Amino acid sequence: MNTTLVIAIAIALRVIAACGDNSKACGPGTVDIDGTCTPDECGPGTKNDGTNQCVPDGAVICTDGTKLDVATQTCKIDPAVCQDGTALVNGACIDTGHIHADIEEGPEPNGLGLLGETSASPAGTIVLPPVGTGFVIHGLITPFEDNDNDGQDDADVDAYRITVSGPSLLHISADGLHGLAAGFVVAAEVGATDPLARWRRLGVNFEGDTSQRQVLLPRAGTYLIGIADTRSLLLRAAAGNTTTEYYVTIDALEMPAPAAIVLGQGVVGSITENVRLYAPGPLGTGTTTLHLDVPLPAAQGSLVVFDGTTFVTFGDEGAQPATVTFTDPPGSQTMIAVDFVVDYALEPADFTLTGTTTP
Repeated sequence: MNTTLVIAIAIALRVIAACGDNSKACGPGTVDIDGTCTPDECGPGTKNDGTNQCVPDGAVICTDGTKLDVATQTCKIDPAVCQDGTALVNGACIDTGHIHADIEEGPEPNGLGLLGETSASPAGTIVLPPVGTGFVIHGLITPFEDNDNDGQDDADVDAYRITVSGPSLLHISADGLHGLAAGFVVAAEVGATDPLARWRRLGVNFEGDTSQRQVLLPRAGTYLIGIADTRSLLLRAAAGNTTTEYYVTIDALEMPAPAAIVLGQGVVGSITENVRLYAPGPLGTGTTTLHLDVPLPAAQGSLVVFDGTTFVTFGDEGAQPATVTFTDPPGSQTMIAVDFVVDYALEPADFTLTGTTTP
């Protein structure tokens, strides 16, 4: 399995060059945008992404009961977030002393190669619950080894296995306690030559300590759900101690009916935590090309194409829009999923979906 987690999100770790004195380095308080040194007005805890958008830099992480206020860049009480002493489980804030976990994290190491933490065994095996019943996981994120011999412990990640019999839609929430900014990554457990070897989905949050989103597993098989700190997943920074724990809830969802669209007219919308499904109708027997453009660098879009419930192909956004090309067999029932690899923008990430079909 390809376990490299630095997933073509150079967007998340993009280095902004600086200028002055006839060089390409901008001076303090400025940033290079298209060759021009422009004032960087982003507040503490954020940075300019190169397009005059302020995105989190990981320096400010809000914990239990608080959320990052974008205007002041400070942590403020958020009534919608679970307060200290409780955790988000099955969609409700529950006293941690009264939570029954379906599985407790197994012995370290248990990363199965994610974030470079190799192991023979996972942290546990998830049994996909019936729709409407959440599966709850509890564990700790505690850095414990120094594989690169740099004198500092590496990031800890706990990998859980889950096996599905076909395309499956999940909702995953990860709530961190005692300073953990809980996040997760989902990857297919496949060989390096498999089309899904590059497929990744991240749930991250720089505004608070809880990450949640829908994840569409595109076909039957075994997947890994890795739990870690958001800063470890995006910045490769180790975080956590002997008290930083998490509760993760996994819910199976019914696959919603796709919305009918006219492909030639295009589709516009905004990335949310929910996957969007579209049915373009009969496309004939020609070749169809789809493009998905998400302009914000802090969000990376992804397209997944199905023939009915059969996985066909996928493509992720990088320096260029996500692009997929496929040929429709006669009688096919094309379904397009507008999804995302990662989204840590502080504002809605708009998208545009366009497509063409040639004979």
